[in-house]
Amino acid sequence: MISLFCNILVGIFLIVNIKQGDSLYVFKTKYFDTKLDHFNFLSNATFKLRYLINDTYWSPKSDSPIFFYTGNEGDITVFAQNTGFMWEIAPDFKALIVFA
Repeated sequence: MISLFCNILVGIFLIVNIKQGDSLYVFKTKYFDTKLDHFNFLSNATFKLRYLINDTYWSPKSDSPIFFYTGNEGDITVFAQNTGFMWEIAPDFKALIVFA
């Protein structure tokens, strides 16, 4: 019973913090220009593609992996804040984390 109560309190705490805009995970927001339509050779229109990156555990001189999450149709920051598994194992693998 105490375990259930503690789990409920932790869940409420996490929901409140996420809704207040507090970040559970730290990342940098970056952008790069990419073609709007890769199949239309008559248009050179571009847009800024947003991606989130965390290199806290990663060293470019190492053979550490890159954990890459391809986003869905929603806001990528929501997925970054709710995909805990990648964040939990990144220190063990010394991985670079990228959400796009």
